Amino acid sequence: MAAGQSHTVYKGESKTLLLTISDSDGVRLDITGFTIEFQVKLKDGDADPPLISKSVGSGITILTQSGGTLGQATVKIDSADTTGLTAQKHRYDVIVIDLVGDRQVVVPPSNFWVKEVVNQA
Repeated sequence: MAAGQSHTVYKGESKTLLLTISDSDGVRLDITGFTIEFQVKLKDGDADPPLISKSVGSGITILTQSGGTLGQATVKIDSADTTGLTAQKHRYDVIVIDLVGDRQVVVPPSNFWVKEVVNQA
């Protein structure tokens, strides 16, 4: 998932997003033990609770921190996360908290489009 990348999901769709975390020089970081927070809200600055919220162990999985998966994690969007959302533009961001408690916005507020489908299960 590139910084500031827009995503589109269809109501009721399951989707897995790939997150790659690197330093300011583009070097991937070992994110073992980091906290990662993914949130979707209707607009920037909306009060809690978020419409979708994921964290490590609850929808976010840190991949093996070596080789091609160094610095990577997945964010699992379940069908139940999107079924009840209004089909429109939402906003999301991703925050990482390292082992000393420093917070970093790794994906700034970006578009998260929810679209209608014809075939609703």
